[in-house]
Amino acid sequence: MLICNIRNKLRFIDIGNNKITSIGATTIFQALIDDAVVNKLNMSYNDFNRKNIPNVKIAIQTSRHLKYLNMSNCNLAESTIKDIASGLEGNTTLKTLILANNFIKDDGGELIGLSLIKNTGLTELDLSANCIGKKGCEGIVMGIHDNNTLRILSLTNNKLYDDSAKLLLNSILVNRNLIRVKLNINSITDTIITEINKQLKKNREQWKMDNKMKTREYYRSLRRESKRLSNCSIELNDLIKEKIHLKNEIKTNMQVLNEVKDKENQMENEYSNQILILNKYENELSLDIKNVEANIRVLLLTYNRK
Repeated sequence: MLICNIRNKLRFIDIGNNKITSIGATTIFQALIDDAVVNKLNMSYNDFNRKNIPNVKIAIQTSRHLKYLNMSNCNLAESTIKDIASGLEGNTTLKTLILANNFIKDDGGELIGLSLIKNTGLTELDLSANCIGKKGCEGIVMGIHDNNTLRILSLTNNKLYDDSAKLLLNSILVNRNLIRVKLNINSITDTIITEINKQLKKNREQWKMDNKMKTREYYRSLRRESKRLSNCSIELNDLIKEKIHLKNEIKTNMQVLNEVKDKENQMENEYSNQILILNKYENELSLDIKNVEANIRVLLLTYNRK
């Protein structure tokens, strides 16, 4: 019954902090594969006991509606992390992914980071409270370098040091799309944190300016489109008027044509009547001629006898 509702009705599913197992998660993701219209799914605080969820890759990769996925505190298997990373490479709709507190190590962090190279939809990624170190951070940095959509990245409470933070700083300098990176509860000195925050502030200011420019250009385009539609409306009204005028002309011409046809019918009737009268006169004249001829013959016979 729940899966039926998922496939046909539900937009937001919150099954956090229940006793959902990997089997139940597999069923939920199968509904996403079957084109469920769910756009927000919270599965946090369920223990999947590090068992694989075989269809999570296809579900994330093919989902056309899912925009928010929270799988924090789910005790995910390394194979599931790998499948999530593979699914992200082909996904364009998911905006927020939360994988906090899943004991994700360097290999998993690296895979998630590298998936950002091909991903074109994700705007927020939460990998806080995991076990990601320098190797995992390097993969994330490589992904950030070629990603144009990610805005918020959380790496709070991992195993990051100054060397990893410097890599992140360089990626933030290259990718101005990042406006918030959370790095607290890591072994990073305040000096580097300050540098990162300064650059993030510049990124936010630039992002605001870009948004303003986009907004201005958007409103300009709206005004241009409004003007174009207004001109189209005027042209349409002129066409409607012309159409009405033509319809009236056609109506008038039809009336004239009907009148002409009526006159033609009347003349045809009159002609037919004249023909009938003429035929009658011809018949009467023929009869008169015959009578005259008969009288002449009678007179001739009488004359000859005398």
